[in-house]
Amino acid sequence: MSTTWWVIYTIAFSLILFFAYTVLKVYLLQKLKVNRWIIFTLALIVLIVPSFLRLNGMVWVSVQSGLFVMLFLWFMDLTKLQKAKEKEIKIKPKAKPNRVKNKEDKK
Repeated sequence: MSTTWWVIYTIAFSLILFFAYTVLKVYLLQKLKVNRWIIFTLALIVLIVPSFLRLNGMVWVSVQSGLFVMLFLWFMDLTKLQKAKEKEIKIKPKAKPNRVKNKEDKK
């Protein structure tokens, strides 16, 4: 495969992968409540195990890298969501007990 076709294939694969992830995120991934470390562990397994199995081929490499990227993006989204929930500050009004006394004195 020539260099230009390899670049076109990589760009097309990246765009398809990004589109698939956004669709999955909207319709499926937001509804699943999974621990972020389980997703991270699965991503590492998908990254490491194929090197021990020595599987070759353009299709296998594409599927493996696409699955890894999707799992890693899901992990990053889960991490950002959890940090946003932790830093959420609720502002509560301060109790003012003397306000009632002042109203009664003025009348």
